[in-house]
Amino acid sequence: MRYELCSLYLFSTGVMCDSLQLSDMAVRERLDRSGVPYTLYYDNTGLAYPIQPQVKGDYACHLSDVKNMNLREGDVIQLGYPKSGNHWLFEILTMLVYHSHDYTHHTLGNNIIDGVPVDELDSMTSPRVLVSHLRTHSLPKQLFDKKIKIVLVLRNPKDVLISLYAFVSSIHICAPYRGSFDDFFEMFLSGTFAHGSWTEYTRECDEMLSRHPTHPIHIVTYEDMKQDPVREVKRLCKFLGYKEIHDEFVLNVVQKTDFHIMSHALNSGKLASMKYVFDEGAPGLFRKGTVGEWRNWFSESQNENFDRIFQSETKDIRLIDRIRQYL
Repeated sequence: MRYELCSLYLFSTGVMCDSLQLSDMAVRERLDRSGVPYTLYYDNTGLAYPIQPQVKGDYACHLSDVKNMNLREGDVIQLGYPKSGNHWLFEILTMLVYHSHDYTHHTLGNNIIDGVPVDELDSMTSPRVLVSHLRTHSLPKQLFDKKIKIVLVLRNPKDVLISLYAFVSSIHICAPYRGSFDDFFEMFLSGTFAHGSWTEYTRECDEMLSRHPTHPIHIVTYEDMKQDPVREVKRLCKFLGYKEIHDEFVLNVVQKTDFHIMSHALNSGKLASMKYVFDEGAPGLFRKGTVGEWRNWFSESQNENFDRIFQSETKDIRLIDRIRQYL
């Protein structure tokens, strides 16, 4: 795929990747209902992806590389829709995988298969905690063949919406958006922004569970981690194969990954450079770390509209039971 700049649009011409003709993808500028522009990758199904600055070549080729990448015994892959607590969970998982309650030098941005070139991922030493927001049909083929452990994080989509809007409305790269909350609310419900519909993402994860009932998959919710982090860390230890789970170690991990302690440590440490990709004064990757903030943003009519659409679209998604009490 070769990109050609034409006015404010970038159009793809198609390319052969690994001898496989991929669906045409394009980087396009689109407008929200108020005429505010935003620019994303789009495939021929209309699914949107954020711009990935680390991918130097064609994004369709990158997705092909991801599909065919080599996974190793001992890899753990973390899946989750954006702003579901992914950075938080990543810090917990890296501590557990490395059997240390110290922050590692790894960052989610260095380990996310969506945007990091596969040769860089290949150069990482084992064990690896890999991360993805991709739909399940775009994940590596070897994921299921090699029985790679999967940790799936879920969060109340109302809070996801708030956190995602706060993120994209203050960042300068990937998927910046300068429109209003009301317009973003409509895009989120219709699935027209980056990563598409939360409902469809969750439906694909639900179908993945049905297709692979014996695969090692652990599900954690953002709300459960907030409510009882000790319990959730112990459950993760058991899933990862810990023969012994020591209370002192678990408590140290929980303390280090307390939202306020962790955000201060990482923002002044390995993520310090991230402040330059956000508006001055913006909270950056870590904002409030709370549950139920949507109540401070949604109007009564927005909440009614959200509930109506959500209930209609999620009737057959069993994973919804994991977060229903928090809606």
